[in-house]
Amino acid sequence: MIDALARARCATMARLLDAGRALEALGLALGLLAIAAWLLLFDPAADATAELVGLALAALALPAERYLALRLRLDAGLFADLARGTIDTPQDLDDSLAALGLRPPAAITRPLDERLAGALRLVAWHRRIVVFQAVAWIIALLAR
Repeated sequence: MIDALARARCATMARLLDAGRALEALGLALGLLAIAAWLLLFDPAADATAELVGLALAALALPAERYLALRLRLDAGLFADLARGTIDTPQDLDDSLAALGLRPPAAITRPLDERLAGALRLVAWHRRIVVFQAVAWIIALLAR
């Protein structure tokens, strides 16, 4: 069992990760719209290189954005489960992840602070990818 303060920290992280769903939706929209726009605008005879490059960059970032969005959703649920006591201890979490092949078996359980810091790093990377997509779209629009 984890103590009340650790449960509160897990619950807070779960809420923070849930709040990122709007950013997930934006990243998905930017990527899918870039693919659609690129398919509609692609004309080998036209001189729209900067525009197409911007759209292509936004589209090519989509797999990374989707992977990070998936990881953040998984982490949000896992932190919520730790907070609620559905998963009793971080060791139980590690054992479950290892049993599913999602991480190698760990001899030592990672401290909660490491887990929280890792989730925050994922949030930062996801934010960077979505900002990259938005900048690529701005390049495409300015080139038009």
